[in-house]
Amino acid sequence: MLSVSGRDWQEIKIDDRKVEKYSQKYNLSNFISKLLINNKFDEDEIYYLNQKPEIDNTYKNLKDFKLAEKLIDEHIEQNKKILLFGDYDVDGGCSVALIAKYLKFRKANFDFFIPDRFKDGYGPNLSLMKKFSKEKINLIIFVDCGTNSFDEINFLNSNDIKSIIIDHHKIDNFKINPSVFINPFKSLDYKKYNFFCSTNLVFFLLRFILFKNKENIKFNLSKYLIYAALGTICDVMPLRGINRYLSIEAINSFDLNEDNPFSYILKIKKINRKLTIDDLGYLIGPVLNSGGRLGRSKLATKLLISEDKKEVQKISTDLLYTNEKRKIIEDRTLQKIEKKIVLNKNYIFHVEESISEGILGILAARLAEKYNRPVVLATYSGTIIKGSARSIEEIDIGKILLNLKQKNILIKGGGHAMAGGFSLFKKNIKKIDEYLQKQIKNNKNNNIYTYLSKHSLSLLNNSLLKDLRKIAPFGSKNPSPILLFNKIKIIKTKIINKKHIFFVAKSGAKSCDGMAFNSVDSQIGNILLYNKREISIVSEVKESTYKNKTKLQLILKDIIC
Repeated sequence: MLSVSGRDWQEIKIDDRKVEKYSQKYNLSNFISKLLINNKFDEDEIYYLNQKPEIDNTYKNLKDFKLAEKLIDEHIEQNKKILLFGDYDVDGGCSVALIAKYLKFRKANFDFFIPDRFKDGYGPNLSLMKKFSKEKINLIIFVDCGTNSFDEINFLNSNDIKSIIIDHHKIDNFKINPSVFINPFKSLDYKKYNFFCSTNLVFFLLRFILFKNKENIKFNLSKYLIYAALGTICDVMPLRGINRYLSIEAINSFDLNEDNPFSYILKIKKINRKLTIDDLGYLIGPVLNSGGRLGRSKLATKLLISEDKKEVQKISTDLLYTNEKRKIIEDRTLQKIEKKIVLNKNYIFHVEESISEGILGILAARLAEKYNRPVVLATYSGTIIKGSARSIEEIDIGKILLNLKQKNILIKGGGHAMAGGFSLFKKNIKKIDEYLQKQIKNNKNNNIYTYLSKHSLSLLNNSLLKDLRKIAPFGSKNPSPILLFNKIKIIKTKIINKKHIFFVAKSGAKSCDGMAFNSVDSQIGNILLYNKREISIVSEVKESTYKNKTKLQLILKDIIC
């Protein structure tokens, strides 16, 4: 069925007998059984929907964890100077803050450094390493970066500076030789955990350290579980297995009334209910990320480390202001780019001369979601070109960028399956486009979109709410259901913040609230606001809480007239 957006919507085909078998075997409704099959849940994951997974001793036999524990402890005991070096995004900031909280508790001699996106670029560079060597630093712990910093690690080794890399990005050169290297792509020992972000790796390293020293160190790590959830959500890691369980634990244990780094942000945003996964991804995450995007990279990490109420309020105010500024720049730039991009390939590759490189990633993410294809955006930065990429489930963009780096087309490049960054000389722009064309040529038809099943609004009841809670939270590799609802009339609408549309949909005697994000001045928005006829709508279904009342809400994806 062709929608008003020009998308071809098709129902997912799953054998009814298989759905019935799942339903009987696991005592689940047919609806949830079909969703679990579609999201490819295995037997262990289904079992752990209602059980606590055994994660306490995760990584207990990893040699790298033992080496890291020994090296960190030696530097603490001998009062040697430790530097924490992290990426400027949420995962990097949370990783640094988590280790900093532990080192602070141990009264260690440490400092942290977050590179400036514009002055320093991503990750370590030789200029920074030379600077640190003069500051008599004994150990540098790189988090969410460092995996492909071959020359920088060699420099540290030659200057007798120890290093630990804790990262989840794909590895270019396996001969890299830090003192300790923790990375899920390093060896088969890690294979089971290659869906961890850096903050989760740090969390489990600290858990290992505390497990080994449980008699002597009484650091309350569980208090900071929310950092691991934030890193997972904001780095778009799969919400499956341990990631899913830890995110649930983090949300359930988070005390809204207790002083924490997010207190002031949540107060300003008028969040006085239980925190949700969406709050992490769409509210707290963008605020924390805004500093790194607009040249104030240390702000978020300082906030996450701080225990001073006045400092928390001041930094939060700065970040909230920076985020509003970021939104304005982002919206203007997106409108500008959308007028120029070409949609005749299975990917989008676009170079714009004057984009703030700090917002390239978020623009690429919005375009990838809208057009259902990988997006690579780049801009000029001095004598070179810098870019960001965001992908869809079928295409590993981090691997593509790493291959381009290995072919010497990129100066720097890499990432993970869903996101990455790069830099290159202008002369190689065409080579990127040619390589993308070869690698993504067999991607599915970008114009085909799928929904789980067709229903009337009567589906939206308490039974469905309970069912959805069994497999929530939804996110990467565990998407919330997209459903088709027929014979819908829109009986009420309201424009929110000049860009979103709140609506009430009705079918028969049943009505339901919904949101259509970024829909004002679009074809979808015009139909919601002005059409009086019956339509079919394609929507996600999500749990929503307002004024302590919980119900299901439609998140509109498309309209079929």
